[in-house]
Amino acid sequence: MRSEFKFAAIFAVAIALAAGNSFAQTAAEMKSEHTVSFEPVLGLTYVEGRVNGSRPLHMVLDTGASDTVLKPEIAAELGLKHSGETVQAAGQGKGADETMRLVKGVTLEFAGQKLTDQTIATLSVDYIDREAGQPTDGLLGGNIFVNFVVHEDYAGHTVTLIRPEKFVAPKGFTAVPLTVAGTASLLQLHLVGLGGEKIDGLFLLDSGQVGSVFFMSSFVDAHPGLKSGRLIALPPVTAVGGDMQVSVGRLASIGVGPFVVAGPPALYPSNSPGGLASTPIAGIVGAQVLGRFDVIFDYPHGMLWLKPNAEFGKPFFTNASGLQLEVEPPEFHRVKVRAVIAGSPAEQAGVMAGDIVVAMSNTPLEDAATAGSPQLTLAEISEWLRETERDVYLRIERAGRLLVLHFKTKQLV
Repeated sequence: MRSEFKFAAIFAVAIALAAGNSFAQTAAEMKSEHTVSFEPVLGLTYVEGRVNGSRPLHMVLDTGASDTVLKPEIAAELGLKHSGETVQAAGQGKGADETMRLVKGVTLEFAGQKLTDQTIATLSVDYIDREAGQPTDGLLGGNIFVNFVVHEDYAGHTVTLIRPEKFVAPKGFTAVPLTVAGTASLLQLHLVGLGGEKIDGLFLLDSGQVGSVFFMSSFVDAHPGLKSGRLIALPPVTAVGGDMQVSVGRLASIGVGPFVVAGPPALYPSNSPGGLASTPIAGIVGAQVLGRFDVIFDYPHGMLWLKPNAEFGKPFFTNASGLQLEVEPPEFHRVKVRAVIAGSPAEQAGVMAGDIVVAMSNTPLEDAATAGSPQLTLAEISEWLRETERDVYLRIERAGRLLVLHFKTKQLV
């Protein structure tokens, strides 16, 4: 994981267990290996892909998406027609439309490679735009991972696609077995709670989830020691399927193969959510854990190859301000307070949901009547707020008035 702040919300699209996700795996015009750069945004991996020779699309590379997913408006722009078939996305949230409409016979291009005769899906993922602060055209999912060995260098911000028959395990990497079922991959983790309870569990591998570990409530109910220590209730967060209520706490450690990741935060839902409620998995492991490694997703051979990077061993940080921020597309530089965590420094300072962030500093701001503008992205603001014991002077707009509020950040769990 990079050293910047990780926004305490779930952006995951965990639809890997949805039904009807078969597709042709015909690959054409493939090189043996090709590398591209990616843009890291709050733990998400943004890359450029093309559909049927389209303009470059701004997409999240996501192991948690069973198929490649486009927003319905992007599919309409590209003239893509639904096949008439639908499946239900198995996401964490509840209450929103989970219907994925399938589009067949599509050509995908990414990282110098081309896949023909693919099935993709359309699904609204507008919440990613709002909470990542980035225009997002869709998700590159299982089509990529089942056809290639995917080397994601989180620290170097590069992705390499390798033809499976040409893959040779690089020196310095350790192989950890994956259970690959269709386009989903499951990883065995060794968990230790703060009270010392030890338990193993099978977790969905989801690089599109910003957090470290998200538990199914049934698994935690069976192993209550995993909830030892302080828990903080978060305002409702959004994922595929709608909103859900979760709390954040910590584990003593997570074991991934021979590697032990100390002190990761964990998310606990109030009940097992949405379309994943009936699955046998213990939970979902996301980008906060994966980002501490140089990772090779080797679905074709049933392996995850890991090599610790410079972030391995560094402390995990949770929300240190209490602010949960979002934008209102298409105004991506207008950052709004979506919610404030109860009892947090921001709430105690008087910040309220709906406030607009106008400027911020670690030194006293000028008179509130001087508007100014932070000219920062949502990600930059969130990253700046990750540090503990930081003085924050926040200029906000509320109901047409400008206010300056002050607080000092601290870790909540």
